[in-house]
Amino acid sequence: DVEEFGKKVYRNYLDRVEEAVHKHNSETVIFQNSGHVSKGRRDLIDTIDCLELESLPTGGWGYDHFPMSAAYARTQRDCFLGMTGKFHQTWGEFGGFKHPNALRYETALSLAEGGGCSIGDQMHPEGLLNKSTYGLIGKAYAEVEAKEPWCKGAKYIADIAVLAAECIKGRDEGGWYDAGANRILLETNRLYNFIDLDEDFTKYKMLILPDVWVFDGKLEAKIRDYLTQGGKLLLSGVSGLDKNNEFCVDTGVKFIGENEFRPTYFIPEFDTVNGKTEYLMRAVNYRFDNIDAEIIANGQNPYFNRTAEHFCSHQHAPNDRSLTYSTAAIKGNIAYIGWDIFRGYAETGDFHIKELVAYVIKRLMDGEFTIESTVPDKGIVTLLQQNERKIVHLLYAHTTVRGKDTEVIEDIVPLYDVDVSVKCDKPEKVILVPQNEEINFTYADGKVSFTVPKVEIHQMVSIE
Repeated sequence: DVEEFGKKVYRNYLDRVEEAVHKHNSETVIFQNSGHVSKGRRDLIDTIDCLELESLPTGGWGYDHFPMSAAYARTQRDCFLGMTGKFHQTWGEFGGFKHPNALRYETALSLAEGGGCSIGDQMHPEGLLNKSTYGLIGKAYAEVEAKEPWCKGAKYIADIAVLAAECIKGRDEGGWYDAGANRILLETNRLYNFIDLDEDFTKYKMLILPDVWVFDGKLEAKIRDYLTQGGKLLLSGVSGLDKNNEFCVDTGVKFIGENEFRPTYFIPEFDTVNGKTEYLMRAVNYRFDNIDAEIIANGQNPYFNRTAEHFCSHQHAPNDRSLTYSTAAIKGNIAYIGWDIFRGYAETGDFHIKELVAYVIKRLMDGEFTIESTVPDKGIVTLLQQNERKIVHLLYAHTTVRGKDTEVIEDIVPLYDVDVSVKCDKPEKVILVPQNEEINFTYADGKVSFTVPKVEIHQMVSIE
């Protein structure tokens, strides 16, 4: 009741401010100073004309924060800005400066995600602007200005949608599940949005429901309709269950319940970098019986949970090979992973977790990715539609941690000979922009393929 009352009070404030401003000028743009756009709170979006996404990567938020924030904002408003800062760390710094290459990257990232740019400064109380500050900002904005003709009005193309856990679990708890999904999709260079329950699911080739989405009647009906139209669905944890712990869609497995053991071990039935062995999984595990699904991964328990009475080594007991059980399954267009896999990746970042999710996504998508490239995991690949042309954005920056938790960009590390393929109609030309240099391409099986000679922080390619 207190929470609901608070929501009503805040909504009343928003309405009154909007009324007070727009009675003087209906075209005045309003943004309420709240850098986080709450996923699932569409009731607040209609009072905001342009979203400003506060995201200072050097302030402890990291360089993966803005892509997730933008991935939801662009489903709500065509107008949104990435709000970064010129500071070494965060707001309140007088005399704080980040390296110019960092700001070049951050503004390019805003463009690549479909947004505009905003850079925060703090004026000295003497009322004088700092020349070095605006030299720093000017270097970034000079590049933005050159790129604008290929960015204005461009719309992000997404293959995959993540139904944001924040919608039902709130920002603090739900953010863990969403962060894990965001990082895996970002690091595997997929095109994706974060969505809420009001979004049109059929716009996406694939839906991911991370870990916590217990179905009610409305969600079940919407998912069933999506599946009948050929959609692909990835479930994990308790996602896909009803209140009686039964799957609402045909996963090909029968849910049993939460595993009493933690950690557990993951054994892939597919090739991984380190081979088919037992991999540690710290995330909560859920047991199920297979009915008629294809099992793509199995699991084992430790000999025992670590307690005062049971002890082994520095952390936990090794895997007990006497019992192996199913842990991940695919049936048709539906996959289920029996771990809180996305929270697990957010908390520990184990490479084999990403391998499992990436394998499942690749199996379900079955060659239907709109874009593929050889950009490494720290790179960014996006695709936007601008009128009759498609714009590919390729970004790469080497980040490192300075001090306790300040993630920074300093040196430029170029990428060379990046291969890209895009599903599209046969183009007349492929152009590096804003350099306006045509490059060679081939076209086969509905895909245009080309090689970008060099990516130095940010390279755009126009397919026309």
